[in-house]
Amino acid sequence: MIVIRVTDQTMFEDYEREVMQSLIDAPGPPVHVVWDLRNLTRVPWELLGAQVALMKRIRERIWQRIFKSTIVTSSESTRSFLNAIFSLYTPMRPVQIASEMPYDPPNTSR
Repeated sequence: MIVIRVTDQTMFEDYEREVMQSLIDAPGPPVHVVWDLRNLTRVPWELLGAQVALMKRIRERIWQRIFKSTIVTSSESTRSFLNAIFSLYTPMRPVQIASEMPYDPPNTSR
């Protein structure tokens, strides 16, 4: 599981770099990615265009690298916004909207 945290102070360039380095360009099998928005107090309207452009640009790699996403938010307005987006747009992989971090059991295989 890879966790990407977004706050009100997150700069898009830093966010994009983290997405590329820890998720898209990282080696290994497909992962469950958690988008932690619990410290985001408002929808960053000014960054939505850049986010859409990024998702379009890395669409093929998203398909290869992500098998599931969880978006964690404690904000009812953010949750409502995300539900509206996903009612208009069907993501390539399953997306769950949650209010708590998912449990990631330790890997006990040897």
